[in-house]
Amino acid sequence: MILCSLAATMAIRIDSIKDIPYEFPVSKPIENFPILVEMQRKGECVFLGNVTGHVTICREFDHFKATGVVKVPFSIPCSRCLTTVNSEVNSCFTVIYRSENKQIDPPEDETELTEEDLVSTTYSDDELDVEHEIEMQVAMGIPVKPLCSDACKGLCPGCGVNLSIEPCQCKDKGNLSPFSALKNFKVTK
Repeated sequence: MILCSLAATMAIRIDSIKDIPYEFPVSKPIENFPILVEMQRKGECVFLGNVTGHVTICREFDHFKATGVVKVPFSIPCSRCLTTVNSEVNSCFTVIYRSENKQIDPPEDETELTEEDLVSTTYSDDELDVEHEIEMQVAMGIPVKPLCSDACKGLCPGCGVNLSIEPCQCKDKGNLSPFSALKNFKVTK
């Protein structure tokens, strides 16, 4: 078992991966991952720490197999009530790296994808770059419609009160559609 620390990049030379697994820890700030920086800039979430974890790479026949775990704490607004929710991406992954130069069989009319096909990527220049795969695991771990709880009642469309905390005091509860403001809208030419 080889243990190493990677400072600037997570590109591993394939000639350093021998018969024993190549292992290394991951601890990188969000600024090293452009997709995560963009998610944060757009307000999709706020990352609260470094991406941490570990990766093991081993040689298997004509390819390399990387397995690992990555974690990062984040905060995100609840999709119903906008309350800030603190959580953590905790993702286990497996990626198969195949050489770009390897001959690929021509596709058949119908091909059933195997699990290995779904977790495959390519490498070139005798290096495996796991940084992009780590970044994608974190990005896919961020929920699209996060909830502070399954029982969240959301916001009143009329007065905006958080219905999970206090009851609505709206007088006309029949007009609580988010489109009720358009009821008297008239288009003129």
